[in-house]
Amino acid sequence: MDSVEIDRLVRRGADFYNQRDPEAGIELWDPDCEWHPYFSAEGERISGYRGHDGIRRWFRDTDELFSSVHWEVEKVRDLGNDRVLALGRLQVRGRESGEDVDSPIGQIFEFRDGKIVRGWAYLSHEDAKLAAGLDS
Repeated sequence: MDSVEIDRLVRRGADFYNQRDPEAGIELWDPDCEWHPYFSAEGERISGYRGHDGIRRWFRDTDELFSSVHWEVEKVRDLGNDRVLALGRLQVRGRESGEDVDSPIGQIFEFRDGKIVRGWAYLSHEDAKLAAGLDS
């Protein structure tokens, strides 16, 4: 996959996420995928989500925590070897608290055959860049 295809895939993922449409979004994920967000409704008891059922569960867990969510992709950087760094912002409203939070978000995605195989989310752009092996 070239960097244009990867950029388009990440932005499509953001669209599906913002539309709260896990079934449409699943087409982007490999059946044996792993997703490691920095939060879940299960808190520390869950280390990540696996497979398509895991992605569906992640959507449910996210909707349990937040009454609204929006992921804005600001920059996608091709890291080579079918890896990408996505930097952006995440805006959420707590379901119980009603509190609005606007936070930077950084993610690393690995691809195989045009599908996301693994992904990790970080609470800052700096943490994501460090995890990607970048200085800045």
